[in-house]
Amino acid sequence: MTDTELENRPCHATTAAAFLSCGRVIAPACADRIHQHITVVLSFAAETSSMSNPRLHKRLGHFALGLFFLVTLAGSASAQGKYNKMLAIGDQAPGWQDLLGTDDARHSLEELNDCEVIVVCFTSNTCLYSVDYEDRLIALQKKYADSDDVRVVAINSNAVKADDLDHMKERAGEKKFPFLYLRDDDQSVARTWGAIYTPEFFVLNRKRQVVYMGAMDDSTNPDGVMTRYVELAVDATLIHSDIEHTETAARGCAIRMPRRRKPVPDPISQPDR
Repeated sequence: MTDTELENRPCHATTAAAFLSCGRVIAPACADRIHQHITVVLSFAAETSSMSNPRLHKRLGHFALGLFFLVTLAGSASAQGKYNKMLAIGDQAPGWQDLLGTDDARHSLEELNDCEVIVVCFTSNTCLYSVDYEDRLIALQKKYADSDDVRVVAINSNAVKADDLDHMKERAGEKKFPFLYLRDDDQSVARTWGAIYTPEFFVLNRKRQVVYMGAMDDSTNPDGVMTRYVELAVDATLIHSDIEHTETAARGCAIRMPRRRKPVPDPISQPDR
């Protein structure tokens, strides 16, 4: 390939396309597209490494910078799940500290170190979907009641008066929840876990890595359930087996977050007249 042909090669368009396309596709597709463009950049670098053309070297520098950003994008893409913007399967669970429960005690993830599997459910008192899943959540914990291998933890992050701790206590008492029901008052736990719906489920293994996240099952109608994603993930994790479905789309109500208003700048003081 001649110098002229190399100079006219539209690699800058390829790099630009990578930046534009990655902003509009989900993480897995973005990662694949990035790898394609990285291959083009590396090929161009190999072809120009033995040449002494200043213009080509300048362009190579631009491509090296583009490669750096593409690799950065690939890294950030791989840090996301298909439906979760904060976590990917295999990530270490962010945990929680000092969340107040309906038992009036403060709890952290570390206190459950003896458990083989932990099921975390973001839920609420006010979402009808969450209410419909309460009996299924109770049944899940009771299924493993004979051992301490599996613990269910429910977390309420909803910024609604009817979801405050007092109302949570009432609900837990009425339903006789056999699991911890914790209040995430500042929504920090929901944000770090990337939870946006109630109910939304996460299954953690012994190392507290996320092995499943998404919906509890494949139907909000209990009579129409064919696949129990969370239960299958728990059973597979207990025997160190592969999980067929590691991520699904959660269904339910959006977690109500308080609006964060931008601070109003101080008015410019007027000089005295």
